[in-house]
Amino acid sequence: MIVNLGQWCWARTLGNAMLAALKARPAAALLTTPTLVLRTDAVRVVPETVFADIVAADFSGYADLAVTPSDPVHEGLSAGGMLVNGVWIATDPSPAAFVPNTVTGVALTDGVTAYYGGAQFDAGVGIAAPGDYVDLTALLGLEWLWSR
Repeated sequence: MIVNLGQWCWARTLGNAMLAALKARPAAALLTTPTLVLRTDAVRVVPETVFADIVAADFSGYADLAVTPSDPVHEGLSAGGMLVNGVWIATDPSPAAFVPNTVTGVALTDGVTAYYGGAQFDAGVGIAAPGDYVDLTALLGLEWLWSR
């Protein structure tokens, strides 16, 4: 199923680091090993959300997905950001029992403990059988850079 994201919400710590980087060149990339994690929790992401708040999907065949964000893109006159893409397909774990999930959103993490941001889907996506899938292209927006 192709899903639509709600408003992307960066973690406050990363937003502050982005703003600080405007004053001085950072010594290292702000996004270390960017990894997309499908979420099954009901947490409404806010800038204060942390890694421990999210619950990763665990449907049969699921794995977090390392991604390479795109170069900056512009979406109209007031929005821009980076694109990330991912496709997750449920598989048959035979002879083990299939594990279903309802996927509620996505998070961008370092794959270990750092939470960079996330969003909810407009509606939960049921993963009920092998072959069910999530196909995601997310604009990691930076609208606040152009807001007035």
